[in-house]
Amino acid sequence: MSETSAKDEVEALRAELHACKARLDGVQTLARVAWWKWDNLTGEFSCDGHFHALLGIPRELKGRDIQQHFLLHIHPEDHVQIVSAARDSFISGEPYEVMHRYLCDDGRTRYFVSAGACVRDASGAAVAMEGTVQEVTRYG
Repeated sequence: MSETSAKDEVEALRAELHACKARLDGVQTLARVAWWKWDNLTGEFSCDGHFHALLGIPRELKGRDIQQHFLLHIHPEDHVQIVSAARDSFISGEPYEVMHRYLCDDGRTRYFVSAGACVRDASGAAVAMEGTVQEVTRYG
C-alpha cells in the first residue's frame, strides 16, 4: 500500500468515525439518554455531555462533583433503591435497571431509568461501573 493510499484510508476512516459519532449524538438526543462511567481504581466519574444537559448538571462540574450532584438530586424515597442496585451489581456482576425520580433545581420532578453493569478485568476483579440514564418522565 502506498503512503498516499494509506493516508486516504485513514482520512476515510476518520470521516466515517465522525459521521458515526454525529448519528449517535442525534440518537441520544432523541432517546433522551446519556452514559456514565465510575472507575473503581481511581474513584473518578466520567460522563458524556448529554448527562449534563439531561440532568441539568452545571458544565463546570467535573468528575466526582458530577456524581455527587446526581446522587443528591435523586428523590430521597428512591435513593436507597438506586444505590443498593448499583452496589449489588458491583458485587454480583449482574446488570441493574432502576426507575427513579430526580429532583430538579427548578422544583420539577422528572423520572429516569438508570441502568448499569460492573466491568471486570481479566482476573475477574471489579474495575468499573458503566451505565446509562434515560428520561422517561412522559411515561411515568
